[in-house]
Amino acid sequence: MDITIENKHVLLNSNIHKEISYSPEIDFYSLASEQILPIVLPEFGAIAGENPIIFVKDNTSGRFKAAALYGLMPEQNLSVTAEKWTSNYMPKAVRNQHFKLHKSMVNSPGQASSNSNDDFDLSFDASLTQFTSPKGERLFSDAGHETSFLKNIKNNLIQYLHASHHTDMFLQTIATLGLLAPNKLTVDVLGKKIDVEGLFLINEEKFSQLSHEQFIKLREQDYLSAIYSHFISLNHALSLAKKAAKV
Repeated sequence: MDITIENKHVLLNSNIHKEISYSPEIDFYSLASEQILPIVLPEFGAIAGENPIIFVKDNTSGRFKAAALYGLMPEQNLSVTAEKWTSNYMPKAVRNQHFKLHKSMVNSPGQASSNSNDDFDLSFDASLTQFTSPKGERLFSDAGHETSFLKNIKNNLIQYLHASHHTDMFLQTIATLGLLAPNKLTVDVLGKKIDVEGLFLINEEKFSQLSHEQFIKLREQDYLSAIYSHFISLNHALSLAKKAAKV
């Protein structure tokens, strides 16, 4: 029996899912309506060269998240054209979304082995066609062992989880320092002004007013590069305007 984790995700089990294969294809139809995509600190440098890095706030939890902006209007992604990704870099969250990590449950026969260091299990969205595609790669060997393909997927997810925790600490730090402020991006598209609202940006004036001790602390935490990447990335709002003018 499949162990349902949440929604359509079920726990990966070598007995039940021994024959399953996976094809990491992207659902560009859904992606085309994603105006923002979540990102983590190690991705800031790559994103900053192409798209604005913004911050959004969960009104329920009050927590901030980092995101890359891909559209000027809701449900618009200007990096998706004719079912192709046109930017150089695609956020890892897009490729990671078919699987989820979970703290290892009580071991049971046939359950996919958890990472020896982090003790995680995997679940997958059983409703996706990516898990029924004839082009897919096996997740388990005939003997029921994880294939190198599955191990790589799990390792990438674990690395992403660690990066997410680091990103959360960064966001907590700059929020505590009062650097995040509600703002908007305004661009001109064919003579029409468009405001992208509901986002937060790092306030450059407040950043410049940090004490010497606060600035040094940010440098010691290796957060300065992320802050500067954010500042640089905002110039690419103009790049989005140019893309929007061609739509």
